[in-house]
Amino acid sequence: YLLFLGIITMGQHMLSSVIEEKNSRVMEVLLAALSPFEIMAGKILGLVGIGLSVVALWGVTAYAAARWQGLTIEIAPAMLPYFVVYYVLAFLLFGSFMVGVGSICNTIKETQSLMMPVMLCCVVPLIAWQNIIREPGSTLAKGFSFFPPTTPMVMILRLSAGFEVPMAEVLGSIVLLAAAVLATMWVAAKVFRTGILMYGKRPSLLEVARWLRQA
Repeated sequence: YLLFLGIITMGQHMLSSVIEEKNSRVMEVLLAALSPFEIMAGKILGLVGIGLSVVALWGVTAYAAARWQGLTIEIAPAMLPYFVVYYVLAFLLFGSFMVGVGSICNTIKETQSLMMPVMLCCVVPLIAWQNIIREPGSTLAKGFSFFPPTTPMVMILRLSAGFEVPMAEVLGSIVLLAAAVLATMWVAAKVFRTGILMYGKRPSLLEVARWLRQA
């Protein structure tokens, strides 16, 4: 839940800021001093740090509230590094997608249809979490572990379920997720570079694909 809330909350903030800066022409001023990739990377990395701070605050508050109510919650120390790694990679992945979407849209309403796949990928682990916890070594759990958009939340569920996840699967999921991040950031940078200076009607997916081929 902390992963989900951190990604969605910070991602929505970044999406709104990109659209606002585009419509107010602030982005044109920034482009006079920085390259499109530097602006995009700065936004994503800045919100990664803010997101980690906010998630840490939520986690500490929830833990303190549980203890105050007399509930005992045991968190293995090894889970915290995994959480940080998966959160950072997840935010880089979804954040890149959101920046790309924000650069080609003029209003939040226009982003709704494009954001649907992202929301579905985030919601699927929340729907299937009981099955994953009950059978962390199942084919379903392993399949979601190696599908980059669902990898972070599913791997955290499996690691916290008391199941000995093979280190090869942990490292493999991290490598695959990192590769997906690089590919997504590359695509997002190409879209951002062209879309951020375009106004009026939102370009179609075919037009976006044409930008990528030309780039």
